[in-house]
Amino acid sequence: MACNSDRIFQFKDGAGAATYKVKVSGPKGAFTASADFLDVDSPPAEHWPPAEIIAPAEKEHALEAGNGYVVTIMTQCVTTRPDPIKVEASVDNEQYCREIPCSQGKFERVVHFIRRT
Repeated sequence: MACNSDRIFQFKDGAGAATYKVKVSGPKGAFTASADFLDVDSPPAEHWPPAEIIAPAEKEHALEAGNGYVVTIMTQCVTTRPDPIKVEASVDNEQYCREIPCSQGKFERVVHFIRRT
C-alpha cells in the first residue's frame, strides 16, 4: 500500500460497530506523537499519550454503531532524520498510511473522521 494518504481523511461510512486502530512509527528518539479521540456525541476528547500510540504500541478503540468520531494525531520532530514518521490507521478493512518528513521543529496534525451507522 502506498503511504501517501491525505492529512485530513474520512474513512468510508460503515454499518455497525467496528474497531479503530492507530500507530505512529519513525526514527527512534527523533519525534513525539499523541492523539485526541472524540466521540462527537459525548465530549470531551479522550487523550492518548505517546506511550499508547508510538510503535511498538498500537491503540485500539471500539466504535459504536450510530456514532461519529474525530481523531486528531499530532506529530512533532525534535531532530532532523532521513527516515519519515509514519501514521498508520484502520477501520474495518480500510487502511490509512501517511509519511511525514522528519525535520527539526516540524509539527503536523493528521485528522480522521469516522461515521458508523
